[in-house]
Amino acid sequence: MDTIIKNGKVVIPKVGVIDASILINNGKIAAIVKNDENCQANEVIDATGKYIFPGLIDPHVHWGLYGDPLPDSTEHESASAAIGGFTTALQYRRSPGPDFNIEHVGKLLDDMTPNTYIDYSLQLFVTKNIHKDSIPYAVEELGVTSFKFFTTEREERVNSNICGLSDSNIAEPYTDGFAYECMEQIAKYNGHVVANFHPENYELVERIAPKIRDNNETGLAAWDHARPEIAEAETIARLGYFADKTGCPLYLVHISCAEAADKVAACKKTNDKVWGETCPHYLVLNTESAIGELAKVNPPLRDQKNNELLWKALADGTLDTVGSDNCACKRSVKEGGIWDAAPGFAGTATILPVLLSEGYQKGKISLERIAEVTSYNAANIFNLAPQKGNLLPDCDADLVIVDLDLEKTVDAAFLKSYSDFSVFEGMKLKGWPVCTMLKGEIIAKDGEIIGSPNGNFLKRNGFLK
Repeated sequence: MDTIIKNGKVVIPKVGVIDASILINNGKIAAIVKNDENCQANEVIDATGKYIFPGLIDPHVHWGLYGDPLPDSTEHESASAAIGGFTTALQYRRSPGPDFNIEHVGKLLDDMTPNTYIDYSLQLFVTKNIHKDSIPYAVEELGVTSFKFFTTEREERVNSNICGLSDSNIAEPYTDGFAYECMEQIAKYNGHVVANFHPENYELVERIAPKIRDNNETGLAAWDHARPEIAEAETIARLGYFADKTGCPLYLVHISCAEAADKVAACKKTNDKVWGETCPHYLVLNTESAIGELAKVNPPLRDQKNNELLWKALADGTLDTVGSDNCACKRSVKEGGIWDAAPGFAGTATILPVLLSEGYQKGKISLERIAEVTSYNAANIFNLAPQKGNLLPDCDADLVIVDLDLEKTVDAAFLKSYSDFSVFEGMKLKGWPVCTMLKGEIIAKDGEIIGSPNGNFLKRNGFLK
């Protein structure tokens, strides 16, 4: 064997936590064995007292969105992700050209692949008819099998930040008819290709937000009032009906409130190809949090009661994954009050400490369920399994060793993101990664990056074979 990780507590999704040693050879998990078995390897890692999770998968990142050029952002954010125990990320990106041709999308790969410490794949934005027509090429030739739709894309966004939106001049207006046709296109792949939706009813927001602003409301509560829960929940119900009618798998991103989670649960009663994602900030932060405008995000933080209800939805299977919605930025773009601050912030590296400290340590979620929502489920939804998302023989040797007793105060400098702040800054969290391995090689240890960028682009169309 190349490596043995011995004496750890191995967290295996759908199985549980077992005392075992992990044998690694040629970048793959070769076997899970009893601790007392006599095995030899070139490198021995003693994980006594530590827990070993599958390498984490962030299904929702936006590298290079604010100010940091894509090659640099890829390096910064993938390094931060590795420190946080992540070995794979799914990057949302607009095509730099009019369609999804390799000539255009290849520019993204050229910028990202030489600079990433972790493996990654793309999720392309579909905002124009030419994108809809390019979906088969993206799936069959590029290996991209998930596509992002913004129900908030509208012509009215041009030269206006009142609803906290961006890039208004490069997208055609979203319509339900356009989305429905795209879902019909995606459904042709028999459940293997996924439509990812940002669910907010823009027609409600564009009516409500100006009134809240004109009423001189400020702070996180004003942003919550401007983009209310009904706008999110109503859109989920409508998209769930479209998914039923078309047979298109539906992934609903960044669920922020219990009302929206309830609509996800309702959709699941008639469709086993509907999934919901939440983010750590919706589990822990709320409109009363002292962080203020730095935590402006779309959809907004909600009131405190939603925190506990979302923990329950995550634990009971209503919600399936935890993504960061990572939009690394500087404090400078968050200035000017709630109406002028840019939405979004970094967050990948703190996902696991938040889930461990605020979830597991407080009895809200099990370690096995954490492994499911941070790795196993995303791998299965997005065509990364069985290569990713588990700790079984023949899986990639992607894993993270965790010290549940390690307590740290969140510090942006430690996280090594492009961002110069964290929305969890100053929080004392208990339970942190101490070693991250990608395909059997250590890429981060004790908060430091090891080696050079060596991640790869993952094609996800193996189901076509």
